[in-house]
Amino acid sequence: MPISGRFAALSSATADTHPSRSAGESRLPARRNAPRGLGSLPLNVSLAYFAEKLEIPCGISHGGVDRQNQLNPLHRIIRFTDGTTSRLRNIWFRALGVRLDGYVWMRRISIPRQWSDITIGNGVGLDDGVILLCSGQPKSDRLIISAGTYINRYTIIDASDKIEIGDHCMIGPHCYITDHDHGHALGSPVAQQPLIGSPVCIGSGVWVGAGVIILKGVTIGNDAVIGAGAVVTKSVPANAIVAGVPAREIGQRS
Repeated sequence: MPISGRFAALSSATADTHPSRSAGESRLPARRNAPRGLGSLPLNVSLAYFAEKLEIPCGISHGGVDRQNQLNPLHRIIRFTDGTTSRLRNIWFRALGVRLDGYVWMRRISIPRQWSDITIGNGVGLDDGVILLCSGQPKSDRLIISAGTYINRYTIIDASDKIEIGDHCMIGPHCYITDHDHGHALGSPVAQQPLIGSPVCIGSGVWVGAGVIILKGVTIGNDAVIGAGAVVTKSVPANAIVAGVPAREIGQRS
């Protein structure tokens, strides 16, 4: 059959399956009965009918979803709750002996002992899971965190000699900062050997990436950057960018 004849036959078949409608007749497809089974729609359902009438009462506009008015009360409740619990933690740790030089934003942190060894500056932020741990004979200012520094989730600061962190630093999540390790001479279990300590000093404006380990005796200069996952075993100059295991200088801030 010629191509033109095939199209004519197809048009005729299509016309037979979709009869013409009068001007006043609905353009919606006719309802059809379908065998019912698990997961099937009820009988005599016209999807187009329901799609035409469907309304979603959630404030959708042409500019996108407008949820601000609905969620703002919840935001306020959460902020009020967080602020209240943070202030209660400030009161609690002050009472235990931590020196707070102003308001400190505290989430669910842990300071298990030797509270009087710790000084925290105004405007410091301590996020969920941060642990401030001091060991040895009580000593004031064993651990100092200066004003405006933020310490992200699940970072541990473990001081037995002295650790000082400057102002306006950013310390990423899952970091470990310590000023000591164990003796490991042969002939005695490591757990029975004394701690060997050396102070750690982190300057102002330092950015420490996620998962960084800073070991005893390290000084990090002002405005340095420590790449994620680095193990810092030696001192870092000011403005330097270091990364790797062990950490090595890979650039300078400009």
